[in-house]
Amino acid sequence: MHTKSHIKKIAAARLSIYQKTKLPTIRPQMLTAGIFGAFLGFCYVVWLLPTDFLLGQSGLWSIGDPGAYVSALHAYLNDSWHYPPLKTTSLNYPEGVNAAFADILPILALPIKLLRSWIPQDVNYFGYWIVLAYTMQGMFAACLMYLMGCQRWTWLLLTTTIFIMSPAMLFRVHAHIALTSHAYILLALLIYFLMTRGSIKFWNSVIAYISLTSVALLTHPYLFAMVYPIYLASIIDCLRLGLCWEKALAAIALSAIIILGLLWFGGYISHGATSLSGGGGFGSGSMNLVAPIMGGSILDPSAWRDHTGMYDEWPMPYNATGGQYEGYNHLGIGVLAALLGVLVFRAKWILDRSLNHPALLVMMLCFTFYAISSQAYFAGQLLWSFSLPNKAEVLAEQFRASGRFFWPVGYLLTLVALTGVTRIRLKTSITALLAAILLVQFIDTRPLRGMTRWAATLSAPTLMTDDWWQQRIDNKTALYLFPTFGCGARTFEDVLPAQRLATTHDIPFNTGTLARGYGTCEEKESALNQGLQSNNMYIFLTEHYDKETLNARFGADTISTHCVLREIGYVCTP
Repeated sequence: MHTKSHIKKIAAARLSIYQKTKLPTIRPQMLTAGIFGAFLGFCYVVWLLPTDFLLGQSGLWSIGDPGAYVSALHAYLNDSWHYPPLKTTSLNYPEGVNAAFADILPILALPIKLLRSWIPQDVNYFGYWIVLAYTMQGMFAACLMYLMGCQRWTWLLLTTTIFIMSPAMLFRVHAHIALTSHAYILLALLIYFLMTRGSIKFWNSVIAYISLTSVALLTHPYLFAMVYPIYLASIIDCLRLGLCWEKALAAIALSAIIILGLLWFGGYISHGATSLSGGGGFGSGSMNLVAPIMGGSILDPSAWRDHTGMYDEWPMPYNATGGQYEGYNHLGIGVLAALLGVLVFRAKWILDRSLNHPALLVMMLCFTFYAISSQAYFAGQLLWSFSLPNKAEVLAEQFRASGRFFWPVGYLLTLVALTGVTRIRLKTSITALLAAILLVQFIDTRPLRGMTRWAATLSAPTLMTDDWWQQRIDNKTALYLFPTFGCGARTFEDVLPAQRLATTHDIPFNTGTLARGYGTCEEKESALNQGLQSNNMYIFLTEHYDKETLNARFGADTISTHCVLREIGYVCTP
């Protein structure tokens, strides 16, 4: 057991880290390891996914979430500039919306819009981003493992590949492109350990963290919300090692000023409106407690699995809420076995490391509880449920898919497992053990690879793409769909085809596939108070509007003259 005096001795022994004028620098070998890891990541993604998908030519880029991202990107790029810079009125017309909440990867969209005169109108960079994400995943995983003492090239090859094969990352490839950027989490952990070891000058690490959090915010707000707390944990843990309070507070204040400025300038705080609003549904997208062990092909009890996947039958955590696919956090049986072995045989080593990093440990516990949310399920069994205060509920709803917040925990557990294996005394067995872990991971993630490859080869949809639609939409000034997104229209069956039609012809669309900020149903419906305006196209979904309703509202003569019943509903072109 560690007494208080022993802990103080540990801290005192490392106290001089922030009192030295000369600090150990990052070795060139680590940079070489990073290049090696980047090469592994690039080779893996090129092997994993079809070339036409990576080049943006697959039919998947017109379907589901990927189709929504591409069409929203085109709407944003082809629109004029507004304030905030991420606002577009081509979606959610005429009020407009912050395009960041359409997952268009603002980190790329902003500079490309500046250069739009030289960029093709139908640009699709999402496939290239996946390549970059896997390349960065390999790079920072290799640097992290090298820092942990994994300096033999064979070990580095095996451990880096395990990180590259992350099930949680692969699960996002076919649906949430921005959220494949798990490398940010690895980089945050890398800077943390460099910082707490004194291997990087303090202000250099602060600049690195602020740069990372800014890039993460402009990639996806969820990634920012995972990376920034790790930065705070690094500051707190460095205080124990002799960092003065003045420097710590200055570092936090500097980061807060820059991030708040970026949030305001980008329109994130108010979503382009005037007040903070939640997306609703906190708890639905939580993590099931079986998620870390479920989701592969090896351990898959039929009583714990849900066969109703988005595309095909594939293992996933028990979906007790209807939205717990957001909490897919399978670690892989290979990593779980390694972690169990390290916990059993290297418990003292883990305890020592935990005592050295208390703030990071507390932050990971907070991530875990937030991922589980206020409704905790073990498979289909509800363990607890409680209501949050109103203000806390609004804050929690900002990141309602809370199950994603286990990602940093999962990567830290993977790091502990693999580092623990490389610390065993029988050095001759380490390579074989790591190879066995990798093999088990490869077998366990086979269904995920199959699902991802299958989705990447899907054909483009034909709904609302024929000549009839193209002729009717020509010379129109706006497209209106009723009901709108969030008010009864189906996201991918109704909204997305209309959104693609509007963005293809560069006209504004009164709704869109948006995460939030799209107004109330009453506000959207009020656009019909002026009647059917000439030069617009209106689509009324037959599930919500029959001919009698339209006749009563707009007049039988208007409907019979200007409206036609099509596969999606009544199409009116006055």
